[in-house]
Amino acid sequence: MGDEETEAARWFCLRSTVKKEHQAAGQIRARVGAEVFAPRIRYTKTTRRGKVRFTEALFPGYLFCCCPLSENLRHLLSLPGVTGVVRYGSDIPSVPAGLIANLRSRLPEELYDHPDPVIEVGSEVRITEGPFRNVDAIVTQVVSSRQRIRVLLEFLGRTTEVEVPLASVHREEDPSAKFLGVEPGEPVEPAVSEEDARSMRNRSGSG
Repeated sequence: MGDEETEAARWFCLRSTVKKEHQAAGQIRARVGAEVFAPRIRYTKTTRRGKVRFTEALFPGYLFCCCPLSENLRHLLSLPGVTGVVRYGSDIPSVPAGLIANLRSRLPEELYDHPDPVIEVGSEVRITEGPFRNVDAIVTQVVSSRQRIRVLLEFLGRTTEVEVPLASVHREEDPSAKFLGVEPGEPVEPAVSEEDARSMRNRSGSG
């Protein structure tokens, strides 16, 4: 009686609890011994405390895993933080290894450190310090030599132009969308279309 054919490891996409992606990846590495890719992004966000640096998942609620699927799936789904696997009906599509390699080449240590957006004339910003804190404004002039800007804002029912320190304003943008090259507001998720899934099945079946 011949040996059963060993299932090859392949990349696929798991769902996880939002904000628990990194912990779920650690559980998979420690308890399954599988290869995991859970990229994160660090960026500045305006809060009630002013400008704060945050680190969160590049794909909120998702992470990639590479291992023989059928023999590990039940164990994977039992781990804390893992809530499911991306599938289309009964099919669990593979994620192309080239896609993972491309993302890894752009993300040293699985982290994208997003720089603060450039402040220029016409930028929509939020003031984070001083008497106009949490007021939205539009930049009308950048005085680089003094690290200050002039902004136009609505205050007490009238439009006013004031000068504030450049460090006291923040321009909001979607850092994940900027890194991935999608339009702001588009969903940032590693979904595989049904057409791509069919194509992947056809390629794997012809090998």
